Amino acid sequence: MYRLLSVRFAPFRKVCGVSPRFNGDNVNFKVREATIVNRQLNDHCIACARYQSSVTNPSLIQKKPRKRAKSKKTYYDLLVVTETTTKQQKTSITKLTWNDLKLLATTNLNLSELHKLKNLSKSNEYVKEHTYNNLTAIENVASGESDVFSETNHENKTVIISDIPEKLQETVIPQTEEADLLEAIPVVDSLQPEIVEEPTEVCEAEEKKLKGELTKNAKYEIAAKTLASYMEVCSNLKNPNRGLNALIFHNNRAAKGTDSGFTTIRNIKVYNALLKGFASKGDIHRLEEVIAMIKKENVKLDLQSYIAILECYGRLNVQDRYLKQIRIYAKEAVADGFTFDKLMNKGIFLNDEREVVLAAMKKCDPNYEPHYNKPLVQYNNNLVNGLNHEKQRKAPQFSCLGGDGALFTRDAMKSAVKRQLKLERDGYVTIKSIENRKRVTEEVLKYRETMAEHVKSWEETATKAFNRDLSALASQRSPLNYEPYMRSIPLKDFVAIIVDEAKKIAEGSETYSPTVNYLYKNLGNKVYARYKVLRKQKTGVLDKVMAIHAKYCEDYVSQHGQLDALPGRPNYLNARQQWQWAEHNLKEKGATFSMDHRSWNPAILQTIGKFLYRIVMHDLKVDVNAMRANNKHKNYLPAFYTIFRTQGRVVKEEVKPHPVLSRLFRASCPETLTFPSNELPMRCPPVPWTSIDSGGYLIAPCEVVRLPPQASSQKHRLYKAGSQQLYPSLDALNQLAAVPWKVNTDILDVILEVFGNGGSSKLDVPEPPSALPRPAAITPDMDKSQKFKMFRQKLQYRRKKAEMYSLWCDCLYRLSLANH
Repeated sequence: MYRLLSVRFAPFRKVCGVSPRFNGDNVNFKVREATIVNRQLNDHCIACARYQSSVTNPSLIQKKPRKRAKSKKTYYDLLVVTETTTKQQKTSITKLTWNDLKLLATTNLNLSELHKLKNLSKSNEYVKEHTYNNLTAIENVASGESDVFSETNHENKTVIISDIPEKLQETVIPQTEEADLLEAIPVVDSLQPEIVEEPTEVCEAEEKKLKGELTKNAKYEIAAKTLASYMEVCSNLKNPNRGLNALIFHNNRAAKGTDSGFTTIRNIKVYNALLKGFASKGDIHRLEEVIAMIKKENVKLDLQSYIAILECYGRLNVQDRYLKQIRIYAKEAVADGFTFDKLMNKGIFLNDEREVVLAAMKKCDPNYEPHYNKPLVQYNNNLVNGLNHEKQRKAPQFSCLGGDGALFTRDAMKSAVKRQLKLERDGYVTIKSIENRKRVTEEVLKYRETMAEHVKSWEETATKAFNRDLSALASQRSPLNYEPYMRSIPLKDFVAIIVDEAKKIAEGSETYSPTVNYLYKNLGNKVYARYKVLRKQKTGVLDKVMAIHAKYCEDYVSQHGQLDALPGRPNYLNARQQWQWAEHNLKEKGATFSMDHRSWNPAILQTIGKFLYRIVMHDLKVDVNAMRANNKHKNYLPAFYTIFRTQGRVVKEEVKPHPVLSRLFRASCPETLTFPSNELPMRCPPVPWTSIDSGGYLIAPCEVVRLPPQASSQKHRLYKAGSQQLYPSLDALNQLAAVPWKVNTDILDVILEVFGNGGSSKLDVPEPPSALPRPAAITPDMDKSQKFKMFRQKLQYRRKKAEMYSLWCDCLYRLSLANH
């Protein structure tokens, strides 16, 4: 029998050695006999000491949220639309593997054909070994089954990825035959022997290795191009030390090997930008430091490197102080194949660099006189070699200038050149629109005044915001950031670009707007174009271009007499050859026609555009009460905002103006149009194209072939071809550009009248969108097919209206330019 004994705490503490803090009230023992408690207490006691309850309070338990299993849909609902009916169809889902995507990318198969091909590959019944011993054609291949939604013309097809289970089908759709699929799959000749292919693992390894090498080379090219442009901008700002610090930082990171994105720069163009910057300042110590870096990386000096070195020592060679160094580097240049004549003929000089380098050469060799080679003006192509003539090897002599009866006069040509130069310096031209406007009322004048006040406030706000953001950018203390690019042009030019972009967005379409990435690059290109124009002015290239162009215009005036008079003697020189000879005659003085420029890569342009668009989006405001009459309270809100539109599977961010700003701009009825100067015809003869980089406008940037930024291979082919190989194509372009023309004012007046009266489809004059009749409205008594037909008519109406508006705007711009 067991019985309970209550034991005091003190004996228990003595026997068991329990701590004095132990509470004896909570201790109970179960023992067999009372007389043996002291002897067997440690073997048979069950002690339980508690400070808290052992029962958990249910209200204190933290309930864990139950995770709901995601429902995996096994099918999707599709809407099948034909010309007559609309049906709802269910289709099962099949995931594509990586091999399927690879097959789609390397072949012309579509998803339907791929699915059929996978079904054929699963059936091993028709797979036979194809070797020399078994040269029989594969016959009796079973045709797979697939469901394809197609219209009667079979142009647009909606493909079902996998077969539809019978229990999910709601309508019966006719199945297509397998003949189309078998025709689409390339036919393999049955008599062709088996080709032993390499294992898949080996092919994939080689492919990854090649891809890695291409990626590494591309990263190196991008880094070299970025650093070269960065050095040039820093040198243009008279701060080449900043560019040197960036290059040292990049090479040190590359030497550590911790970051794969940094590779040691061994492109001599990057170092030449630094050499030219220190040479223009006459900083010999920094120049020697850059030369030491070049020798450390085992990079060979080129022609421009020796020109910069001779320029630097030539500027400080007072009383032959650095004559020894000049002779040392001149000897190294000759040893590398760069003679003095080669430096003077093929080198690129800016400002007074030619005179400084020539003085250094004469210090080294007092008897030296430069000899300039004649230009290569003749063709080297079997198709056009018959156009070569001996008189093309000599400089032309034109003595007869245009008189009163000539097509052009000397004074008129000079005036046209001045006006064209002014337009290109401004960058924009503003002309009056020919659009018929109603009589200008007091309300329209009030809205125009309000719009002008907004533009003025934008200019002040943009100036403050630009200085604020530029100060924040300068405080980052990074060895390589885009602060020099934001100082490459004056502040007023940045403000003008920001305000012009805001006006352009305000007058944009309500239904369409380009993506933000396109806007960033476009805004960056405007800054880049302005930078190149200003750099031509600062480096003396503009003065040289105008001197050559003046001589070219004199020859142009001499050749264009009266329209009804035949030329008295044949002219064997075309426009390109005349320009090359004029450039050769003026080569002894001043800068060269081309400048050694490092282009900005697309990432830099996008970063600059993003910096400016941040000001447009966050700082430019609009008074939302501007359209309300007799409202003196002003409520300013952001003038622009962003929206996100879904295009297929891609979500794109777009910029839209505030609705009040759009209404204010339309209510002001602007009477002018603004166009970039490099998109308009010229008032004087253009510069003939002599190479890929030189030609077109006087100072405004222009490309001989318009290519997207990512088309690097096409540009590389053009540069690799050489200028002389491109002479026939360039001369064809020059011949078209050299033809003077003017607008037929009589025909223009007729077209302006037709356009102002609403256009005419018979005369091919676009009509305004308001001339398009609206479709009938949908009524409740229509059945489903009629409503669907009306819905399609509405879609066609919207599309047609947008096309008519696009054509009408294009005609408006052209006629306004012609009338200007």
